[in-house]
Amino acid sequence: MTRGQLASATGINAETIRFYEKNGLVTAPPRSKAGRRLYPESAIGQLNLVKRLRRLGFSLADIRVLLGAGSDAPSQTELLERLADLDERKSALRKLVQRRQ
Repeated sequence: MTRGQLASATGINAETIRFYEKNGLVTAPPRSKAGRRLYPESAIGQLNLVKRLRRLGFSLADIRVLLGAGSDAPSQTELLERLADLDERKSALRKLVQRRQ
């Protein structure tokens, strides 16, 4: 599928897909003989995961680490440390909300 078709399938702007690809968050697709990018169906899942992580508040750097993009995949220990950090942030946000009520 083309980038435009992928954008329609995921609801992600075509230029954003290009940005994610350039920054290693999405696997670069093979090209046709004419030089057009042809994305596999699996790209939909990759982009939907990135979109979900962005909605959860993860930075692009965090997503890159979680996906193991541009480096070795994180170990289970590293992922558990990230999870503990998120739990701390969540707790701090709850306390902030409770103070405002």
